[in-house]
Amino acid sequence: MKSTTKIKPGVPVGSSSPKGQTALPHISIFFKLIDNANASKDGVKFSPLQGHYEPGYFYGNVKTHKPETKYFQIPTPTYQLVKQINYLIIPYIATIHALSYTDEFVDLLRNTNPQGILASLDVESLFTNVPVEGTIKIILQNVFNHDSLPPPKIPRLTLENMLRTCTKEVPFRCPSGKIYFQTDGVAMGPLGVLFAQAYMYHIENHILDTLSQKPNMYLRYIDDIFVDIEGEEQLECPKNKMEENSCLSFTVERSVDNEIPFLDVWVDGSEDIDKEIKINMEKANGNTIKVDKGE
Repeated sequence: MKSTTKIKPGVPVGSSSPKGQTALPHISIFFKLIDNANASKDGVKFSPLQGHYEPGYFYGNVKTHKPETKYFQIPTPTYQLVKQINYLIIPYIATIHALSYTDEFVDLLRNTNPQGILASLDVESLFTNVPVEGTIKIILQNVFNHDSLPPPKIPRLTLENMLRTCTKEVPFRCPSGKIYFQTDGVAMGPLGVLFAQAYMYHIENHILDTLSQKPNMYLRYIDDIFVDIEGEEQLECPKNKMEENSCLSFTVERSVDNEIPFLDVWVDGSEDIDKEIKINMEKANGNTIKVDKGE
């Protein structure tokens, strides 16, 4: 990350570029990008920035199940612009292996018999390790060269500049009061999830197609991956290849007696008479519901 000059907090943002506010020279970038995108008569229209322009807040949050402290950002006033960009791009990003929610995972398990060993892969610090420039190229390739969808009515260069500016030119304040820009990696939020999904799918699409023995099941929720795979060697192979072909690191959690937790589900793939998967969903109130596939 790079340090920059401090900016004055609480400066109002209106529907047009403010004048005489030299303390916020970079705010004009966002106004120009929105104006360029809105210039086309029949093109995509973006809402102007509103409210107060203040840096996001950079804070640490200890995760007891992680070996180190993780850091996050509170959204800035460009959050609404980011949401619009995210909404525009999402349809172009493939979700072949991606899970959207727990119930989707449970439904898939109900219709699946385990054929090998169950395990999970965890991407270490996915958001902060997503390469911004490389992922922008991946996103633009998907958006403007999609197999079935027409490209959105926005110039490619304008969208490229929007993606770059909304990830690399948004300041945030750390607890000491210093102001920073995050020059690589993404913050958690709509655009962060979009970048993470696009980058992960790019890796998966390349690696899984090259495997001589593919997983029986490969499902991913953001940075957590569930696999049903034939054996130990077949488990290490995709992990190693994904690490070799990306800037990411993965940890492996192997099932015990072919039982493993994933999301908020305890998956029991141990062999019984019918070789059916059992699903235990742990509810917040501490109750446990067991669902057999045949029920």
